[in-house]
Amino acid sequence: MIERLYALVPILALCATVLLVGHLYLRCINEWLLKKKEVDERFIEKNKLRCLFLVLFPHWCIIAPAYEECLFRAPLIALCPFMAPFAWVGITLQALLFALFHRKTVLPDQSLLVRRAGVFILGMFAGYAGVLYQSLAASILVHFVWNFIIVLVIAANAIFKKEPTLPHKGA
Repeated sequence: MIERLYALVPILALCATVLLVGHLYLRCINEWLLKKKEVDERFIEKNKLRCLFLVLFPHWCIIAPAYEECLFRAPLIALCPFMAPFAWVGITLQALLFALFHRKTVLPDQSLLVRRAGVFILGMFAGYAGVLYQSLAASILVHFVWNFIIVLVIAANAIFKKEPTLPHKGA
């Protein structure tokens, strides 16, 4: 068991580095936006895509997958050396916890139940990929692709709709 944990150390170190750099990046972006006096709802409305790709893309597609996969899938990969019936119990439990962890909706018209169902499905796919390939990188890739598709959908809404489509401030 200890050997399996040691095998995860390099990818966990890489994830920690991504989290540190991502945190510093978001902090710099936040300070840059706060220095601009004209940053308000009109600025965000005029610069939807810029805000989307400066803030949401790095957070949702890089920082969140690294953090959440270390938190939810790394223990699963360490405990399940191969696909077995007990692995499915672990995959289901971590996917359920993962869904409960995501308590806010992304879009204003999205219900919390729909959000959690989608996140549960993501958790199942990411857990399966992690255990099947015995790799945290595989589950991070699944999470990245999932979140990237969501960012593309939000960007498409921002381009083709006139109404604001950026997530709520609490999301």
